[in-house]
Amino acid sequence: MAPPPDNPLTMNDYTKLRKTVYEKLCQAQNKLPNGWKFRIYEGLRSLNVQKILFDSLYNSLKLKKLAQSEEELFEQTSLLIAPVKFINGTINIPAHSTGGAVDLEVTNKDGDLVNFGMEIKDWNTVPPNICETFSQNISEEARKNRQILLNIMYEQEFVNYPY
Repeated sequence: MAPPPDNPLTMNDYTKLRKTVYEKLCQAQNKLPNGWKFRIYEGLRSLNVQKILFDSLYNSLKLKKLAQSEEELFEQTSLLIAPVKFINGTINIPAHSTGGAVDLEVTNKDGDLVNFGMEIKDWNTVPPNICETFSQNISEEARKNRQILLNIMYEQEFVNYPY
């Protein structure tokens, strides 16, 4: 789960994005239907916060014994949080740590969250397949809303992370 916005580790980062990401995001928002608006959930994450999030999920999955080996555990964790070091020790700079990735919520004209099948704050408590872009375990309305968002974001050359 994301650290709260008033957390000193993140309070100056989460709303920061690369200028090109911000500009494309503004263009995409102008194409949203029904008075929808973007609300940035997370943009920039320091490498320190990225490591904290990765380690936290890794340890949680380890306690739940959802993997048979360290490699499987690392792979499962990497599906939801990019590591700052690969299992072989090679350094990785995740897109969030460069301001090149953004996690969004979409609100309606009243400021309520649009139905996408889950709330972003619950990404690590829902069954993992609900986080998958094309999950079959969400309502038809949520699937349609996800597809609308995908089409708009693709037009602006965003790349969807399917997990």
